[in-house]
Amino acid sequence: MFISDKMSGCEDLKISFSNSSTHADKFVWDFDNGTKVVNRDPVYTFTTAGTFNVKLIAINNNGCPNDTFIKQVNVYSLPDANFSLNKDAECGIPLTLYLNNLSSGNVDNSWLINGNLVSKEPNYTHKFNSSGKFSIQLIVQSENLCMDTIIKSIDVFEKPLAAFEIKLNACEGETLTLKNNSKNAIQYEWDIQGKGKITKPEPEISFEKSGSYNIQLIAILNQFCKDTFRTLIPIRIFDQPKADFEYTTGFDEKVIGEVLFKNTSQNYTNSFWDFGDGFSTPEANPTHEYNLNRDINVKLIAYNVNGGAFTCIDSISKSIAPEWITTFYTPTALSPEYGEGDVKVFKPVGEGLLKYEISIFSPWGEKVWQSDKLYENAPSESWDGTYKGSIVPQGAYSWMADITFLSGLRKVFKGSVTVLR
Repeated sequence: MFISDKMSGCEDLKISFSNSSTHADKFVWDFDNGTKVVNRDPVYTFTTAGTFNVKLIAINNNGCPNDTFIKQVNVYSLPDANFSLNKDAECGIPLTLYLNNLSSGNVDNSWLINGNLVSKEPNYTHKFNSSGKFSIQLIVQSENLCMDTIIKSIDVFEKPLAAFEIKLNACEGETLTLKNNSKNAIQYEWDIQGKGKITKPEPEISFEKSGSYNIQLIAILNQFCKDTFRTLIPIRIFDQPKADFEYTTGFDEKVIGEVLFKNTSQNYTNSFWDFGDGFSTPEANPTHEYNLNRDINVKLIAYNVNGGAFTCIDSISKSIAPEWITTFYTPTALSPEYGEGDVKVFKPVGEGLLKYEISIFSPWGEKVWQSDKLYENAPSESWDGTYKGSIVPQGAYSWMADITFLSGLRKVFKGSVTVLR
C-alpha cells in the first residue's frame, strides 16, 4: 500500500511516493512505462503524457506470497506555445504589429508586452507609438491547466528623415558646408556630383569649375530604415575672378610719389582700388600720386558679375613703396629791414629729412648762423640776417647743408644768399 503527493498533473510530472506497506522485506515499484525500481519511498518523474498504473509489490523473505497494490497516475500533455509576428513597416512610428497564434493544445491565451498583460485573444494586433526594444510573450494553457510560454523580441525604429541645407549659388573654389538637418539616423551617404560618395555627417566641399551640381543625401538608421533627400534644383557654381596687380614707381622725373598700377586680374568684369591713403577709384589701370614717405598697403578688389546672375569677388593687398619725397631748397636773398613775411628771413624748405645741419658763412668765412632743428621731417628754423644781435652787412653769404633723407640718401647742398639792406 502507498500514498503519493499527487496522482495527476502536467508533463514532466514529478511524484514522491510514500510506502505504507507492513511485514515486507523488499519493495518493487513498476511505473507501467518499462521502468522498475527497488526502493521503499521513491521519487519519480513521468516525462511523457498518458495514464499509468503504478504498481507496488511487497515481498517477504519467509516464503509468504507477495502482495501488490496499484494506483492510477494521469500525466497530461503540455500545450505548445508559438506565434509569428509581422510588422506593417520595417520602420516608422506608429508601427502596427500583427501577432498570429500558432500554438497547439491550448484553450486559453495571454499576451504580454514588456511583462504587461495586453490581451487574452487568440490573435492580437498591437500599435507601438514609441521606439525601442520590446519583449513579446505568449502564455498558453490547456484544458487540464497545463501551461507553456514563448518570448520573442522586436525592435521598433523611428523612420529616418533626410534633410540638409546648402547655398544654391556659390563661386568657384568657395568652401561650402553641407548642414545636415537629418533626424533619427546614425550614418550618412552623400552623393555629390563631381565629388563621388562622402560619409562624413557634415562635409565641407568646394567646386573648382563653374557649372550645375546635384547633391543627394541618404540618412541611415540600419539596413532597413533609410531615407533619401536631394536638392530640387542643382546648386550653381559661378566664375570666380583672381585678383592681382603690378605697379611702377619713379617713372616720371617731373613728379615725385606717382605710382602707375597695372591690373593683372583674371576672369573679372570690373574692379575697385583702395590706395590706402584715403583715396580710391574704380579705374582699371589707375595712376596715383602719393604725398608721403613710407610704404603703404594697396588693396585691389576684382568682381565678376556673371552676367548679372551672381557676383563673385576676390581681393589682394600688397605693400608698395612709392618714390620718397626728398626735396630741399633755400631762398636766394633776404631783406631783414624792409622785407615782408618770408622775405625778411632765410627759411630753408624741404620734405623727407631725417637729419639736417645747415651753416651760413660771411664773405670773410665767419659762421654767422647754424641750425639742425626739424619738425615733421622739415626744417623748422630760419635766419633773420643778424649775427650777435646786429644785422649783418649787405653782401653775399654762402651756406652749406648736410642732409640725410628718410630714404637713406645723404647729400651735401651748397649755395649763397644775398642780404639786402
